[in-house]
Amino acid sequence: MAARDGKGFESEAKAYFEKQLGVSLAERKVWVDVGSKCISHKVDLATEDLSILIDCKSYTFTASGKEPSHKLEQAKRDALILALSPAKRKILIFDDDEHPTKGSLARLFERRNRSVRDDVEVWRRWQGTVERVSTISVR
Repeated sequence: MAARDGKGFESEAKAYFEKQLGVSLAERKVWVDVGSKCISHKVDLATEDLSILIDCKSYTFTASGKEPSHKLEQAKRDALILALSPAKRKILIFDDDEHPTKGSLARLFERRNRSVRDDVEVWRRWQGTVERVSTISVR
C-alpha cells in the first residue's frame, strides 16, 4: 500500500476549492459551542470570516482490507464539530481509497453518518477528479 501525502492532498484541495468557490483559504482555528462548553478545533482550510470550513481526510483501508475504524471515528467527530459550527458551508473531503469488495471509503463514511453530519457536505478526490459524494442541499 503506497504512503499518502496528507499535506500534498491539502494543497490540492485548497487550490481546487479556492478556484471553485472564488475565495482564499488557509488553516484556521475555530471555536464551536458544544452544549454547555465551547471547544477549539483546527480546520485544514477556512475563509478568513469562517463562513466556509473544510477538513481534509487522507485515509486508507488497512493492508488486510479492514476499515480504519479509529480514523473514521475521528472523521465522524470532526463532521459533528463542523455541523455545530455557524459556518454557511461545511465540507469534509476525503483523499479516497477504494476496496475491491467494500468500495469507496468516502461513500462508506457518508452512508453511515448521514444523521450525524447534518449539513456537512462529503466530497472525495479519486483518480485525479474531485466530486461531491453527499446528496444534501447546500444552504
